[in-house]
Amino acid sequence: MKRIFFALLLLALILLLGCGQSDLAVLENDLNIGTVRITIDWPSHKGMQVMRIPESTVTISISVTADDMDPETMEIIYPQTVGTLEVKVGLHRVISAVAKNTSGQIVASGEVSGVQVVAGTNTNVSLVLEDIEAPETPAGLVVSSFTSSEIALTWTANTDPDLAGYNIYLLKTFESSFSKINSSLVTSNMYTDTAVYLGPTYYYKITAVDAVGNESAYTGEVFVDLSPPSPFSILSPTDEAFFLSGHDLIIEWEEAEDISLSSYNVYIRDLSNNIITQSPTLSADTTSWEVSPVLPGDYYIVWVVATDQFGNHKNSNATFIIDPFPPAVRSIW
Repeated sequence: MKRIFFALLLLALILLLGCGQSDLAVLENDLNIGTVRITIDWPSHKGMQVMRIPESTVTISISVTADDMDPETMEIIYPQTVGTLEVKVGLHRVISAVAKNTSGQIVASGEVSGVQVVAGTNTNVSLVLEDIEAPETPAGLVVSSFTSSEIALTWTANTDPDLAGYNIYLLKTFESSFSKINSSLVTSNMYTDTAVYLGPTYYYKITAVDAVGNESAYTGEVFVDLSPPSPFSILSPTDEAFFLSGHDLIIEWEEAEDISLSSYNVYIRDLSNNIITQSPTLSADTTSWEVSPVLPGDYYIVWVVATDQFGNHKNSNATFIIDPFPPAVRSIW
């Protein structure tokens, strides 16, 4: 009987100790876990328009991390703005979130660090998502008009709900990079550059900027060439060419490359720089002119001057000789 009694007593002790350990484990687990209630606060200037397309769905991925724990994550779907996670207690929990649209593009993000999670309680955290989505790149940039002193640009207005304006960037010939030329955001879809002068070629591109300063990608470039016509050569006569007097003389030259080329003028001068004869103003597609009247024998310089619509000039010249003494007619008798 004593043996049975002691056996039952031992079994009771074992059961009692086992139950105590289980309760202790549950109690210890409760002491290490706290609940974080996260409320998402959208950018005030944009609100729920962060999704760009009204009918699209925004997914918010929330993560709680720290050095002493594996990340705890969850997702909520707009219009839900509150999420709850159970995490290990601690003083330096980092809570972060990113919002993505249906295309997987991140449109907003936010982070709170140093969050204290207390066991057995709800820790309330407000997480502000900052707008990180840039506006659409402006479309339809063109040079609408230009003169020798100003260049006007226009483009299609952006439809971004949080658009604040546009930046204008300029690169001139011989500069190494584009520079912003507007002192404040341009709020219309047009801009006129009045700091223009003859000589350079002007290259422009623009960006769109939203209410928190996110800037779009650059547009393609448009340009206006206010530089002089490109160098060109006289094809005939070549320098130091020799001609017989009494013969027709045709001046020929290669085309000067310039989209704003307006005209050519040809001048025949003597060695004292006096104009002996000159052409009328010739059209931009002309590349030859016949000298009239026939020149007497002498040394001459021919000048071909290319002019663009802004009055820029580029010239080419060559010296030629007309023999004043043609060969004598020999008698056959």
